[in-house]
Order: sequence, then C-alpha cells, then structure tokens
Amino acid sequence: MDQIRKQIKSVFASPIRVQRVPELVDINPRLKEIVLSRETVRRQNIGSNIGGWQSDHDLMQWDEPEMQIFNECLGRALQEITSATVADFPPEMDIIVTGWANIARKGAYTRAHSHDGSLWSAIYYVAAEPAPAEHPYSGLLSLIDPRSGARTVPKMQDPFGYNFDIQPEEGLLVVFPGWMLHEVHPYYGNGVRISLSANALIVPEMEVG
Repeated sequence: MDQIRKQIKSVFASPIRVQRVPELVDINPRLKEIVLSRETVRRQNIGSNIGGWQSDHDLMQWDEPEMQIFNECLGRALQEITSATVADFPPEMDIIVTGWANIARKGAYTRAHSHDGSLWSAIYYVAAEPAPAEHPYSGLLSLIDPRSGARTVPKMQDPFGYNFDIQPEEGLLVVFPGWMLHEVHPYYGNGVRISLSANALIVPEMEVG
C-alpha cells in the first residue's frame, strides 16, 4: 500500500490564506458598533444568508475611520496573496473590491454558494464567540472541495474529496478563490456573530479604441 501511495500525486491545489490581523483586533468593538448601527436602517437581505442580515454591497464606501483601516488591511492582504500566486503580477494593477457586512444570531446559517467571476473572496471576523461544547460546528466556515467528481464517492481519504473547515475567531481574515463553494453552519451562540465579506476582481490596463 505504501508503494501505491508513492505513485499517487496530489495536484490542482487551491490557495487559501488564513491570518490574524492584530491591528484590526483593537478596533473590533468599534467595527461591531458600526455594523449593528447599519442593521437598524436597512431591512433584512436574504441572499445566501438564511435567518441572518446582510448589508448592501457598499462596505468599501462606509466612511468611518475604522472602516478605512479595515479597507487598508484588506487591500494589503489581497495584494500580497495575488503577488504570491500570480506570475509577474504588477503592484500597480487595479484590484476592484466590493464588500458587505453580515450579522448572524442563533439559528442563522449560509447555504453553499460561490462568487463566480471574482478572483478572491474574503471574510473577516469582527465578533465570533467560541462554539458551545454541544454544538462544535456552530458558525463553522466550510470550504468545499471544488472537484465535483471527488464528492461522488463517500469517505475518500485526504487530500481527496474533503471540506476545509475553519472555526471563526475574532481578528481572523480568510482569503480564498472566489469560485470556491463555501457554506457556514448554523450558529448556536447566545450573542451575535459579525463578519465583513468582500470580493476582489483584477482589472488589467486597457486602451480604449
């Protein structure tokens, strides 16, 4: 069996970046206030969120100073992962980002979906209490294996046919390919879970005419 495993290659890796952003942790309380204040002036937006609230996709235009700090940190993270994965990526090339805020209370979840057309998607956790012992999957982010054929056979061994699960933590930023299916398990905390999401698209320089 060991000889057979040596003959098997793992290919088509997908880049996922998971990092803590210390400079955002300090302003998370203020970011939480900002998002909750927006919830009072906009009706619930369903989308892929079931039982939760989602803002308009104008997050990058929110003018609070703390949001500007978030924009800078997110932009830097997107530049870094793009430079590390795209050959000869020029730093001056435009990365167009759209974002929105999410609020989840007990029972809310997000069904599996993708953001096709975006190079990257990102999620930053503003408020995320630990999962209760009786619900270890509470609010868990699952990145789903994009190879549909790998899901036709149950119990395939790693690294084939599996989900990559991330337990939300305050201050955690996750960046992954926009085409990757992902879902959020039902949230069973007693408080509120708040995240900031974004999609990024690279726009090359074009000559008109």
